[in-house]
Amino acid sequence: MLGLNFGATSSSGGGGAYDFENALLFDGVNDYLLTDPAVDVDVTGDFIISRWSPNHLTKDGAASQFVVTSATESDYILNAAINRLRIRVNGANYDTNYNWSANSDWHHYCYYRVSGVIKLVIDGVDYGTVGTNTNILSYRYMGRRGSSTTLTLNGTIDDWFVSEETVTLTEVQDIYNGGAGNNPTTVISGTPKQYINFNQSSPDSTATAQNGSDMALNNFDTSTCWVAH
Repeated sequence: MLGLNFGATSSSGGGGAYDFENALLFDGVNDYLLTDPAVDVDVTGDFIISRWSPNHLTKDGAASQFVVTSATESDYILNAAINRLRIRVNGANYDTNYNWSANSDWHHYCYYRVSGVIKLVIDGVDYGTVGTNTNILSYRYMGRRGSSTTLTLNGTIDDWFVSEETVTLTEVQDIYNGGAGNNPTTVISGTPKQYINFNQSSPDSTATAQNGSDMALNNFDTSTCWVAH
């Protein structure tokens, strides 16, 4: 499997001109977000899950690079044996040809399902098919794997977007490139299942959703967790 390098990166939003405001910082110890009730995504059809973050390791330094979980997991994992990004969709593992390494640059991560297959796109680059999952993805947690106290996110996340709309690679690249202030809701039609831009500028115990359910902050220091970038 051929390892590929990163695409363009930036501290303020990948290769585009999208102007981010604030992001949410997880401490890698016990911070996590909780949606109640869980958000269900029907992955028997088309969908998109998109977000921005730097590349981080978990507290124990080896497992999940980013975690969005429920009883069955869905997350990005570092496969240390081959130093490639592994994606889990509803608990099923798929190794990718993305050559992963930890760094502080912001990256756009997206996987979407169209025509029966799940595609991975990072920083606007199509890394091909990563699965054909046909189950229901139900998630409640962000920042830790279920009730785990060791598989936790130590890092930052911004512009979290989930939709069951059909999308194209060009639209995913438009989200990455930004342009005239593009965010997922200006690119993808329809009402998202959940969209949170984390733009709170003052202490707050809730990550307020622009669409869909809010997420409650658990164990965060609200005086320091909202960070500008």
